[in-house]
Amino acid sequence: MSRQDVIDCTRKRRALEQSLTLLGEPSKKTLLACLSNEFGISLAHDCPSVKKIEKALTAILGNGASIIMTEFHRQLEQLNSKPSRR
Repeated sequence: MSRQDVIDCTRKRRALEQSLTLLGEPSKKTLLACLSNEFGISLAHDCPSVKKIEKALTAILGNGASIIMTEFHRQLEQLNSKPSRR
């Protein structure tokens, strides 16, 4: 994995974690566990695509996933606009 891939994965993980915080810490932890256990999305070990994350959240939350995904994209855009540290 290239340095840029690592940066992209880290940003994706941070954006998702920050987005799930909208639901509160207990719900965030529950959703992260569900993503890992039910959908094989482990943010600590994987770099899932945005599409895979969205599909899993939609399966869990239904239409409510759109709120999280909107925030996810906003957070990701913010993180991508910051220069990476070297």
